[in-house]
Amino acid sequence: MKRQLLWIITLSLFLTGCWDQELLKDTNLIMSVGLDLYEEGKVEVSITSLTGNTETDQPAGSGGEQVEKKLVSEVGDTVRNARVNIDRKIPKTLNASKNEIVLMSDEMAEQNISSFLDLFYRDPLSDLSAKFAIVKGSAKKMIEAVSQKDPLVGPYLSEIIKSQEKKFIISKENIGSVESEIKSKGMGTIFPLLELINNEPNVIGSGIIHDNKLVGILTPEESFLSLIFTGQKPEEAVITLKVLQDLKPMVKNYMTLVIRDSKRDMDVKVSKDGTIVVDLKTELFAHIQEFDHEEKFQEEDRKKFSKIASKELTEKAKKTIRKLQEHNCDLYRIGHHLKANHPEQWKQVNWEQAYKKVQFHSSVKVVIMNSGIYE
Repeated sequence: MKRQLLWIITLSLFLTGCWDQELLKDTNLIMSVGLDLYEEGKVEVSITSLTGNTETDQPAGSGGEQVEKKLVSEVGDTVRNARVNIDRKIPKTLNASKNEIVLMSDEMAEQNISSFLDLFYRDPLSDLSAKFAIVKGSAKKMIEAVSQKDPLVGPYLSEIIKSQEKKFIISKENIGSVESEIKSKGMGTIFPLLELINNEPNVIGSGIIHDNKLVGILTPEESFLSLIFTGQKPEEAVITLKVLQDLKPMVKNYMTLVIRDSKRDMDVKVSKDGTIVVDLKTELFAHIQEFDHEEKFQEEDRKKFSKIASKELTEKAKKTIRKLQEHNCDLYRIGHHLKANHPEQWKQVNWEQAYKKVQFHSSVKVVIMNSGIYE
């Protein structure tokens, strides 16, 4: 027994301690970050942070009383430089491991997105699962407005974005996915777009990204129509369509559908004359959430309104895809399919020019599964 005790004591002398530990009471946990352009090409960084409970060393929100909430902004030549300047204004070290969201102004996104996000990929404490969104206007003003309602700005905005992801209004993106999305050659993507309306944060659709820059905007409906062809599965997608004409009151003409599932099919072909043709189809399986239909809903009604909804969504989807083409946003990775399956054709094309000439044959088929509880 004495020998075992001696061995334990001896081995413990060689064990390393947590020399690099950083206690919560000594840190400011960043909860949200806003990035804006400033005068003369400088960058303004705004952060909200929480300081841990100094008595129990517990994170903010754990029930302790000594929790500080801060909103600080500073200007610098780069994002890193601005953050260093923020560090000089506060007594404790900034820690990005709990950051919930990064907001970037549309003015900044129009210049170069990944350059301004470089810090977040190099900081070992950066949380790459943090949400990313572009703000129409000032990111700083967005953070300031939210902080007046809820000091936990990051979680507040993150939950708004997550709810719209479920509704299929915006795509699921985070800081970790942004880099791979925008740097893949011959591609494009869309990112969540927010705006401060009546001093309230609103998801107003998606920003169209091409060549690492914001080049256009999709409305919420256009954003939905673009996402149904990506293969992503909707969770709580809801869309309202005009399926009848001239009834009074006007609400009787509209049907609201909940999309429960979807199935996509895409085929990329090259014709003999070199024309790139894409057959892009999606099938949406839906339930009726709202529709003022006076008579009992029959099987023929389901078929009738499924056909009407299919036609309307197909027409709208075609316009949305044309809009993506006009902004050179290859959201459906046609360039990758071409490169993988038609390498000789890929070598001969200038994708910047060729993508706008791709012939899309797109269609949406809506299958109304049932009319809800009421029959």
